Amino acid sequence: DMSDDGRVGWSLGFGLQRDDSGTSFWQWGDYGIFRNYVLANPEQRSGVVYLTNSFNGLAVCGELVAASVGGEALGNAELEYQPAGGPFYELLWAAKESGPDAVAEMLPRAVNDYPEIFTSERVSGMGNLLENEGLTAEALVFHRFNLDQHPESGEKMANVAHCEMLAGNFDRARELFAEAQSAPEDPSDAESIEWIMGYLQAMENPAQLDEAALQKIAGDYGPRHLRVRDGRLYYSRDTTDPEAQRLLHAISGDTFVLENVTYFRLQVVFDEDGQPVKLLGRYEGGGGDETPRD
Repeated sequence: DMSDDGRVGWSLGFGLQRDDSGTSFWQWGDYGIFRNYVLANPEQRSGVVYLTNSFNGLAVCGELVAASVGGEALGNAELEYQPAGGPFYELLWAAKESGPDAVAEMLPRAVNDYPEIFTSERVSGMGNLLENEGLTAEALVFHRFNLDQHPESGEKMANVAHCEMLAGNFDRARELFAEAQSAPEDPSDAESIEWIMGYLQAMENPAQLDEAALQKIAGDYGPRHLRVRDGRLYYSRDTTDPEAQRLLHAISGDTFVLENVTYFRLQVVFDEDGQPVKLLGRYEGGGGDETPRD
């Protein structure tokens, strides 16, 4: 059972739910922006499958299930996806449409009125969501509020530091990252701090490569493309359109980052003769992929 009342539970690969419509099986998907849901009632021989490419795709789950096959989406509710039109989305839309000042006024009231919705984890999640959409000033309001409530939390310090870094406040970010590593509660691990320091270095004081070194690296590596323009190296994937090319900042002579993308870096691999032979896409926390030079 997933719920206290026994109406929602897990079977073999699918969830089961019991409501006024009978017993149905359900499953959901949540992978980045791809959020999906399926629910079917074998007795009624009815069901619905819907697929979205939106972070907010499960916000309409309850309404969609009720309108299409009737009944409730109990699994979605048990997983605590917030419904469209509720307090969560009211605050999120206000952040996007009205800016950081409006959020600073609304957030404390929302946490006070709906503590079961606006937990510290969900406030952090809202900040991360806004940060991913480039709304750094708005995200900072959420993360700073959380840090004020949990001043000894390394996780909350690191969230604020990450936003400060994206806002270009590098000294403040470095200070907070250092504090996060030695915080009394949930301190940041040394490996993650080391990774982020590489990004900070590339943004503040990038390694200098001359034109010859850049031209040597430039080329096509499967779907990845490196181009030199005005003495700087640019990156694109699946297209060589100059409009899609993004400036690379060098950590070293072979490793680069993209501005505002802290979880990924690109490394050029050279053979024993010093010729570039492939690109490694490296991701924070481990893992990666490689693309050989054409």
